[in-house]
Amino acid sequence: MEPGERSLIYTKRALAPLVAGLGGPLEAAATAVVRLDEQVGRLGRVGEGYRTRTDFQEACALRAIAGELVPIDDLVLVDAGTPIRLSTIELTRARIILQARRAAAAHPPAWAWSDAALFDDRINVPRDELLKALGDVEWDEDERADQWRELMAGLPPLPVMLRAAIAWDAWLRIEPLHGNAWRSALMAAAVLREGGLTRHHQFALGIGGRKSRYRDNDRLPIEQRLAGFLDWVTIGATLGQEELKRLSLAEKVLQSVARHKHVDSRLPALIDLVLSRPLISAELAQRELKLTSTGFRRLLAQLGTSVKELSGRGRYQVWGIL
Repeated sequence: MEPGERSLIYTKRALAPLVAGLGGPLEAAATAVVRLDEQVGRLGRVGEGYRTRTDFQEACALRAIAGELVPIDDLVLVDAGTPIRLSTIELTRARIILQARRAAAAHPPAWAWSDAALFDDRINVPRDELLKALGDVEWDEDERADQWRELMAGLPPLPVMLRAAIAWDAWLRIEPLHGNAWRSALMAAAVLREGGLTRHHQFALGIGGRKSRYRDNDRLPIEQRLAGFLDWVTIGATLGQEELKRLSLAEKVLQSVARHKHVDSRLPALIDLVLSRPLISAELAQRELKLTSTGFRRLLAQLGTSVKELSGRGRYQVWGIL
């Protein structure tokens, strides 16, 4: 698609019927996201645990959408600095997404599309020169990134959810960064934060996308593409609410177990750690809680069957909430 065509499909005249035609799905998606965000903010440490767990889940989901299977236990282990049996390029890509989400959450929303966020891997050689060296002479990332930013800045007043949908769709059409289609989800999440729909968390679009039947396709009309985005959002927000319920129940169970035992003072910290990760390793717990291997095993035993070993392996074991 040529630059002029990209701009044409996002003009005020082109978007006006979309606002009317997608009114119901737009409202449903926005309502689901706001409800999820309110729950994350209200649930204290469970909400905090949800935020950190979601970063891992989103990284794996976005790689799955791209056709790459990354076991979440491997991502947790490598993020914790634990040696794993075999590192892969797919795992490296998932870790890049994990780090990018954390960096975006630590900055104001607009940072996600700044040069600092997009081109932080540049040293002295411009990234476009590196791409030319690799044989992709026509891929001018600076120009493409500017096109995306100018398009977003030139949009007419729109509902926040529709702006997020356009940010996602335009990123996939323009492809500002070579091989970085996953950043479309990060851009949409940043727009939702900027517009105030998510004040307490960074939305994870890929989690819903992984479960949705919709897959991005250039050949589809924009109405179907944006409807697909809204489907991802609604599914993701619904799954997020279910995850919060599960974590809230798990916290109550773990706290009940802790109250009925003469426990080590670090047991509450272990409970926090379990809630904050999809899985934990012995090395992670020992480092974070300043425990010996024996101390970690003793604390686990106090939690009983509430936290189980989930890998089934003799080495590189991980524990989590079922």
